[in-house]
Amino acid sequence: MASKYDSYWARRLGEIRAAVERAAAGFPAVVELPGLRSAGERQSWSGVAEVRGRDVTRSAMAHATSLGKTVAASGICAAWPESTFRFTIATVGDVLRVSAATRGPVQPTGATALPPGPVPARGAAGACGSRHAGSATGEVLPGNRLGRVLDGTPADRFYRTLGQLADMLAGPRVLRECRAADGWPGQGVYFFFEPGEVRADGRDRVVRVGTHALTATSQAT
Repeated sequence: MASKYDSYWARRLGEIRAAVERAAAGFPAVVELPGLRSAGERQSWSGVAEVRGRDVTRSAMAHATSLGKTVAASGICAAWPESTFRFTIATVGDVLRVSAATRGPVQPTGATALPPGPVPARGAAGACGSRHAGSATGEVLPGNRLGRVLDGTPADRFYRTLGQLADMLAGPRVLRECRAADGWPGQGVYFFFEPGEVRADGRDRVVRVGTHALTATSQAT
């Protein structure tokens, strides 16, 4: 059955193809999504789809499922048969992030690695509740958008880890949409982002870090 979002994603396939190539080469891959919110009425635009070759291996939410099916049918990802590409739509529906996970070489035969380029700035309000931080074995993981090895400064490693968590959870949560019954962890560390607050590379900057109920006798709720 056709989706009302199909035509929107079909019009953006050129930009998505370029983002897939960048993600496969290990570089940050971001696509701006002007007009997506005009395609339907949703309280949250957060969504995720994963494509391997010409198959959708996972999807959540109708607009993201439409994206996954459109990308898979186009054959954009077929040049990297060993890679699974994750397409994560931001909660506010303004940005699509593309990442690649593989157990083998990312580079397809005959392809040229793309040089790193500017990442479009964006603002997305949210708080990221963590479950686990992923792996630091050198395998390309969702959210590791700067290459295969988790190196660089401590700040770089910190933001890469947050990127992995955001991908696992289909993006950070928007604070105004959070409720106590949403299944928050009983204890932990929280991180806040704020619209318009970005790092030098254009990605979201953490503006607040806090802890919640770290002691057994804490009365925090």
